[in-house]
Amino acid sequence: MLLFREREAWRLHLALQRIYNLGLRSMIFKLDCKSVANGIQKHTNDDSEFKFLIAKYEATSSTTNYQVLSIQEQTNISSN
Repeated sequence: MLLFREREAWRLHLALQRIYNLGLRSMIFKLDCKSVANGIQKHTNDDSEFKFLIAKYEATSSTTNYQVLSIQEQTNISSN
């Protein structure tokens, strides 16, 4: 059974695949699951399905300009 953050990471992975297949190479994704956004930004080191999904994101984003922000961070950025 997948944890919540792993389900959210899978959803992000599927969205990335779709966006990539459409030929879009620059995109900002805003997530309401802060643990996924933090996992991507801080390069998580746990040994789980989550780490595998983060690695897949990093492989895709190395050839694109994809950014992932949590909604909370986006709110803080826009309010400053």
